[in-house]
Amino acid sequence: MNWITIKGIPKNPLFKISYLVLVGLPLAINIFASLQWHLEISYTFFAVFYSGVLLFLPYLIYMIFAPKEVRQYEDEQDFVNKNRNAIITGYPDLKKNIVLAHLSDTQTDSRNKILELDTHIRQCTSQTERTNLETQMELLLSPLLPGCIERHLRRQWRDIAHARKIALYICVLFFTLAMLLALYVMTERIITVTKFLIAHVNHS
Repeated sequence: MNWITIKGIPKNPLFKISYLVLVGLPLAINIFASLQWHLEISYTFFAVFYSGVLLFLPYLIYMIFAPKEVRQYEDEQDFVNKNRNAIITGYPDLKKNIVLAHLSDTQTDSRNKILELDTHIRQCTSQTERTNLETQMELLLSPLLPGCIERHLRRQWRDIAHARKIALYICVLFFTLAMLLALYVMTERIITVTKFLIAHVNHS
């Protein structure tokens, strides 16, 4: 689990159902208590209620501790699309470093050419020859840069999505407990329906 999963909790059907019970159950208890009416509540309602609480807590932690990038961008592709041009225009001096750091294992020849050309540029004393070598480097880096930036941003997004691990682990704990309660509710419902079906068959 990561911050992206927790970000999507409000869209989870279980959360929507639990939230209705989370709001409705205390309200119903207060109304019946004020009217001094007796209210019979199944244990499964309490399980759904506390499941809603346990699902709400990770989202509350997300709102406080999640990296701002996770809250700012819709998803990984949105992060990549909106930051690609910023890297190209904002860090022109890092082209070589970005490319070298994100070349795939199948691009060994390109890596060797870049390193060799970089060595020549560093050792070159003639300005004319140096300019020529830098032009060659630019021609070599330009077609490789878009793919490397893509890999760089996706790797950066994955790191962001798993950042602040202690808060994330607490969210995982709450989410797991919520799922266990949801499993209990589902099991209870299955048992109830099965008993009804058996009774209906026997009666027939």
